[in-house]
Amino acid sequence: VIFEFVCVGNSFSTIKAMAVIRVPEDHATLEEAVTAAANGDTIALGPGEHFSPGCSVTQTDLSILGSGSATCTLDGGPLRLEPNSSGRIAGMKLFSDSGDNIKLVSCSWVIEDCTLIASSNCVWCGGESSNAHVIVRRCDISGRDEKHVSWALFFYGNEDNRLELEDCNVFFACKAFTTHQTNEVTCTGGSIYQCSIAVAARATSCVKLDGTHIHDCDFVAETSTPTCSIELMGCVLEDNKNLCRGTQHNLVVHDMPIKSASKLN
Repeated sequence: VIFEFVCVGNSFSTIKAMAVIRVPEDHATLEEAVTAAANGDTIALGPGEHFSPGCSVTQTDLSILGSGSATCTLDGGPLRLEPNSSGRIAGMKLFSDSGDNIKLVSCSWVIEDCTLIASSNCVWCGGESSNAHVIVRRCDISGRDEKHVSWALFFYGNEDNRLELEDCNVFFACKAFTTHQTNEVTCTGGSIYQCSIAVAARATSCVKLDGTHIHDCDFVAETSTPTCSIELMGCVLEDNKNLCRGTQHNLVVHDMPIKSASKLN
């Protein structure tokens, strides 16, 4: 148990005790640990494979931490991040052979140092979601293999949902990023490769990539409506078949080398 203290004047007051709940030592499964957890607690998944048929998280400031993506696997149904929940997921491989890794609605989470592999969506933001804010750092995100691709990151939410990626690698996807409505996706660094379409924008959504290496994709960008936008800044395009599918004037490109086999169409 970790105690949190606050300084008031010259004295310290205890605010709350934050528990560290270990799986499987304290609870056999992630579902049991989440049920037992309070706001601000930490769930620590030990090395090994943890099967989860699906789990709903409603707490705030909850940390779900694995022992490392090479040693800790969460296998099974989606981890559902419910409205107004918040926290951090780190240090594990999330694997789903029949659906999504993470489903979220109107929440705030950080996902870092993970491997996400799914047959459907790795991270899916539901159509009813508003004002969700998700940060994904240093993650590998993909379908099972080049013949079993996923939708990777699908932000379909209702309005004003924001996804930030930092130094992530996205591959084996139909579309690495898909955003809709008034949502925004930003990507800094990392790479996108072996995808049918690297980036797709719809409705009035906005996608901005800065310094991302995009290679071996059929299309770099897809703009489905005249009111969406995709901006590529300082990215490197290499060995892609086409630059844009859709309304090309919605694609802004600057300070960007285009290498072999990437072409304007």
